[in-house]
Amino acid sequence: MKILRLSNNYFEENCYIVVENNACSIIDPGLNGEKIIEYLNTNNIILKNIFLTHGHIDHIGDIDMLNKKYPNCPIYLGEHDIPLLYDASLNVSKMSIKPKTYSEKLNVTPILEKTTIDGYTFYPTPGHTKGSMIIEKGDFLFTGDTLFKGTVGRTDLPTGNISDLNESLSFISKSFSKDKKILPGHYDYSTLKEELKNNPYLRKKK
Repeated sequence: MKILRLSNNYFEENCYIVVENNACSIIDPGLNGEKIIEYLNTNNIILKNIFLTHGHIDHIGDIDMLNKKYPNCPIYLGEHDIPLLYDASLNVSKMSIKPKTYSEKLNVTPILEKTTIDGYTFYPTPGHTKGSMIIEKGDFLFTGDTLFKGTVGRTDLPTGNISDLNESLSFISKSFSKDKKILPGHYDYSTLKEELKNNPYLRKKK
């Protein structure tokens, strides 16, 4: 398994391309649509899935571009974040680059509870948004904007909730091996062990 990170974009958001053999899954494509398509074409890689940790514009930006190029590729998003696709205030595009919403014809499958798809396991972790999820794949946790290196995601945006986030952090701290590698939606990589030791939001959850 090979993991490629694309982060040189407007929001400095981490998009992950996870390649196995000649196929891949994309986690949080953000505004990297053209780079993703170029990479897949250059390397003759098949796109199997698009996984979204939550519905903010910096993580979902180019899903319409990818859906147009790969119409049979399913897109997965937490059920409670589906409304963010259709509301520029909820997906915060209205307060960032320019208002953007998406067609209901997009090939989006909602996820409500713990679910495993092609070896990726989704866990609901509300707080940053109501529909936020983290994704486990082997030794890795793709934590979106729930957990960062040294800090956590903000809760003052639409559908954010600090009490929900605290419960999600408690769940993360108690549910996974401390050796799990943290691949967040922004900033650098980490490990759960490192975050339990150094992250002030997780230290008190042990």
